[in-house]
Amino acid sequence: MGSKVEKLGKKSKTPPPKIEYPTPGAMEQIEKFLNDNRWRLVDLFKDLDKNKDWRVKRDDLARECRKGRLEISDSMIDELITVLGSKTSKINYKSLSKGRTSHLSERRAQFRGKANKNSSYNLNYNQQLEFFLNL
Repeated sequence: MGSKVEKLGKKSKTPPPKIEYPTPGAMEQIEKFLNDNRWRLVDLFKDLDKNKDWRVKRDDLARECRKGRLEISDSMIDELITVLGSKTSKINYKSLSKGRTSHLSERRAQFRGKANKNSSYNLNYNQQLEFFLNL
């Protein structure tokens, strides 16, 4: 009987805890850039990915920021790499896309929170667009 208990104990390992980070502040600037230039996320990623390995290095991202295309500070780049990047200080497209999805979800939740505070708070399309661009 003792062997059954040991076997059951081995099978019921709990997975390690998953740490949820808030979306990086740089995602706000990336979203603003995409909207202003009417680009898709994949277009920006391909432009940043100089060696075409589907990973963007911190240096590539910092270079684009120094050119003035993206308004992201060095500390925001570090935060973006920490939250979305891998141990090699690179960001792949999949993690950047997930980060953008998370950022947009948070923005929608903020919008719903403002709309729910006042039940007669109905915004037309232009007011909604202005709200999202000013966050």
